[in-house]
Amino acid sequence: MSGFWPRWLGKQIGNGGSKNSAARPDIDARIWAHRHGGALCMPENSMSALHYALSNGIKVVETDVHLGADGTLFVMHDATVERTTDGTGNVANMTLAQWQALRLNPADWLGSGYPAEPPPTLADVLDVLEGTDVTLILEIKTDTAAAP
Repeated sequence: MSGFWPRWLGKQIGNGGSKNSAARPDIDARIWAHRHGGALCMPENSMSALHYALSNGIKVVETDVHLGADGTLFVMHDATVERTTDGTGNVANMTLAQWQALRLNPADWLGSGYPAEPPPTLADVLDVLEGTDVTLILEIKTDTAAAP
């Protein structure tokens, strides 16, 4: 495996970097991609982060899911979109059309140079993972206080 995540995590959970994993071969230590992986070098919960994780051999991907106003499942960590996109508002109050108009804005934590990318829906993520041996862990967000 190559890339930032496998090198960094390998020092903690395997490859001689952890006394416990080296001494306990019965432990199935796996590298997980939190918020799709690559969040320190790709926009979090983005399709580019998911593709980055998959291209680096990640086999477990975690992401957060919110239910939108029209029943669409949106991939977003926060209850609102201000921190990670160019928009404003509660995820629970958004429709698919509003969601697709948003663009992720990683400049605050990654710097400039990333292409404008819409935040994904759960369907987008499932389409990419279909037919792979990657395990998807979902954190279901229940932001009912944000809904009207």
